[in-house]
Amino acid sequence: MLTKLLVSSVAAFLICPFIGIGQQLSELDYKLYAEIIRDESPQTAKAVVVIKELTAEGESQIVDTAIRKRDENVLAQLSQGVPLKPAVLDSSSLQAFMSYFGRSSSDAQINNRPSFSPSAYLIPKSKFNSFFMNDALRGWKRFYKAFPLADGVFEFSGIGYSRHLDKAVVYRAIRRNELNGNGMLLLLEKTSANRWSVIHRFTLWNN
Repeated sequence: MLTKLLVSSVAAFLICPFIGIGQQLSELDYKLYAEIIRDESPQTAKAVVVIKELTAEGESQIVDTAIRKRDENVLAQLSQGVPLKPAVLDSSSLQAFMSYFGRSSSDAQINNRPSFSPSAYLIPKSKFNSFFMNDALRGWKRFYKAFPLADGVFEFSGIGYSRHLDKAVVYRAIRRNELNGNGMLLLLEKTSANRWSVIHRFTLWNN
């Protein structure tokens, strides 16, 4: 079924215009990032840290290759055994994937103070890395001394949208303490309440 769906949708791959990100993030981008932070933070979280720079996550290419080659085994492994329903890779979702993988590089940053909940400290990647220089084992202790209320650290890529802006693909990483983090490529769908909901996750790394 998945193979037939992908074959029938190949035209959407080729004719869909890439909806890439520009130099400035849009209100839609910020709303989607905010939804992910809210949904993936404990209800008790008072704050999080967000890396300002968008990341170009190279490991996401394994998803791109698997979709193009229609490799259902790889997609199932990345999905950690969660079956891919036909709706996950319908034409709208495929547009979002192609927009994500086809977007041009950008130096856009999360620079303003969006209404994240829990609230967010926005820091450059260099500041986060500085906590782990010289003595990486004590890095998280230094980090939580600087940000005692932070539940963890979020990092995002630019976002790929479908033509009608009803599906989106984005990479996000979460790091909390030592050996407690993961990076995933998320497929999201806009709900009837005009909010974003994750409908599928591809796990790229765990620690």
